[in-house]
Formats: sequence, structure tokens, C-alpha cells
Amino acid sequence: MGSREGEDQERDDDLIRHELERERRWEHAEERRVSRGIGFADFIALLVVMATGVSAFATWRTARVTSLVFATADRPFMGFLKA
Repeated sequence: MGSREGEDQERDDDLIRHELERERRWEHAEERRVSRGIGFADFIALLVVMATGVSAFATWRTARVTSLVFATADRPFMGFLKA
């Protein structure tokens, strides 16, 4: 009977080892999926920062052009008066 119990124990150990290996592979796949998700989120965050920078530059440039337009419109005109 001792041999039979040893075989049962070995089979149980193999099942547990197999289950642990399967669980480890699943966890590794989950880690890769989360890492890819974080990488994608970082990429999107970088795009948002770049868009904010471009928007700030465009706003600054628009303000300068508008200021120049108003400065040009406010200058005195000199010329000849037709009578």
C-alpha cells in the first residue's frame, strides 16, 4: 500500500506543479499586458504634452500678430490732403 500512496503523492505533486506553472504563465502574460498598457498611456501623455506646447506657441504667436495688427492700425497716417 505504501507504493500506491507514493504514486498518488507524486501525481498530486505533478498536478500542483503543473497548476503553479500555468498560473505563473498567466501572471506573466498579465504583466506584459499591463506593461503594454502603461507604455501606451505614457505615449498618449507625451502626445498631450506636445499638443499643449504647440497650442501654447500658437496662442503666443497669435497674440503677437494681433498686437502688431492693432499697433499698425493705431499709427498716425501722414499724407497729402486733397482739397
